[in-house]
Amino acid sequence: MTLIRSSLKFGSKFAMKSKIVKKLEEGRHSWNLWRQAQASEFPDLSRAVLTGMNLSGYNLTGCRFIATDFIDANLEDADLTGSDCRRARFIAASLKGTNFDSAELEGADFLTAVVSRIGLSGLDLRNVNLTSFDLRNACLDRANLQGVDLSGFDLSGSSLKGTLLSGANLRNCNISNVDFNGANLENASLEKSNLRASDLTNVKAMSACFTQVNASNSLFIGADLRNCDLTSGDFNGSDFTNSLLAGIHTKLWSIKKIKCKSCSWDQKGKELDKFKRGDFERLYGDRPTFSIFYPNCIQPQELVTLPFLIEHLAASKWGCFIQLQSLLHLPGKTEVTLSIEGTGSFEPSELLTALQQEAEQLQLAQLELRNNRKLQAELKTSLSSLKEKFWPRMLELAAEQQANQQRYLTVMFMDLKDFSKWPEAEMASRLELFRGLLKPVLNRWQAVFPNMEGDSLRVTFHHSTIAVHCALMIQKVLTAAGFHLRIGMDMGPLQVRHNDVTGVSDLGGAALNFAARLENLAKPGEVLVTERVRHFARELSKDLSFRTHKLILNKAVGDLELGSEITCYRVIENA
Repeated sequence: MTLIRSSLKFGSKFAMKSKIVKKLEEGRHSWNLWRQAQASEFPDLSRAVLTGMNLSGYNLTGCRFIATDFIDANLEDADLTGSDCRRARFIAASLKGTNFDSAELEGADFLTAVVSRIGLSGLDLRNVNLTSFDLRNACLDRANLQGVDLSGFDLSGSSLKGTLLSGANLRNCNISNVDFNGANLENASLEKSNLRASDLTNVKAMSACFTQVNASNSLFIGADLRNCDLTSGDFNGSDFTNSLLAGIHTKLWSIKKIKCKSCSWDQKGKELDKFKRGDFERLYGDRPTFSIFYPNCIQPQELVTLPFLIEHLAASKWGCFIQLQSLLHLPGKTEVTLSIEGTGSFEPSELLTALQQEAEQLQLAQLELRNNRKLQAELKTSLSSLKEKFWPRMLELAAEQQANQQRYLTVMFMDLKDFSKWPEAEMASRLELFRGLLKPVLNRWQAVFPNMEGDSLRVTFHHSTIAVHCALMIQKVLTAAGFHLRIGMDMGPLQVRHNDVTGVSDLGGAALNFAARLENLAKPGEVLVTERVRHFARELSKDLSFRTHKLILNKAVGDLELGSEITCYRVIENA
């Protein structure tokens, strides 16, 4: 009896399925009208054989197609939203413009299927073989692609809004003009991908890898890029406004004409730094560098011929500009570092490698001079004639320009609290102690242009990191001696002028005035610095922290009026 009932049940299902298949065969118009009239019913065509059928434009929403055979079927522009297509076979099927939004595709077979402009919104695609998919202009909004290997895929023009891509492999992908708005790219790898003109607004991309990516003219507005690797990436013309950038790696990145009205360097993402047009590029742009090493110590003839080497390197790579960045004496050798100011049409990393190799070859010509006494003598004779011709005139020009020299320095202003309240009898001895404690500290940190009047000190430094460390040491030493200080610091171009009254060099410039305003706003024991000082000190010294302060100017300075709000930073030495 049970067997009979099962047979009847099976026969009933088979008859129903045959009836539905016949309805499909009546054509798209008839089927879609029937589906519209039967809106609350969802046909079950599981295990049906629909081989070679023309289902283009059919409304197949919510249908059951478990293990259904769609081999060589035409499903162009068909709507399978919410359908159950587990283990269905779409082998060699035409799926141009097919909509699979919110469908179930686990175990489905798309071997040799023609797939383009496909809709896959809201799907869990982690177990779907996407190898044969053409995902250009596809809709993958809110899909789950967590940890999926998409390396080498062409996703150009696709929509991935809100898509889960954490841990996904997107290396060497064409993901240009893609809408990633609100997507999750945490720990994803986009190395060497084409991300040009894509929208990454509000993406979560913590610890993602963007090395050597082309992301020019893309939107990173509000993107969380904390701890991302942006090494050698092309971000020219992109917009980083309101992005979170704490902990990013930026070596050799390119940010020409980048837009960034504000961003956060705070790991908690709560503090935004504001920038004027061009400031972000100027402060954070990185120039590729490479080094050559001279055994023992660089010789005078090698210094003299170094410009020839640099000129030859630049001429060998058209459109490339090279400058001497630094010369550093190390144990047993001298390191000469050259920076690439313009890469022309060359790929930066390849250009860097080529210039490094060529510089080492050209250096061999310089080193030959060490053993060629005759050539050394000829070079020395030529230099002597140049010296006689140009040096006297250069000295004259230097004297003419001395009154208006401009140097880029970090300036520090400092004064003592309650100086005017000191007892008259103690004033001289306490000032003598104050100055006696300051002098060795300033000498240690190579301070220049010191100027002390009463209880105040103005001094400059060639490097912001040295300036900040000097300020912290001054605070420690003088606080221990019972003095309470306020310190303000800024960085910028300063005019070096001869003071006819004092007979020594004096300074002037906007940075000088702003440092004085910060000193006036500081509390005893505080070292307040501007964004410029914070940036360079933080880049070169990892043992410093900076706490944001919003303060109101009690005196106008530059373009800022009395009562203007300014952003500065209190320096904190990490334990």
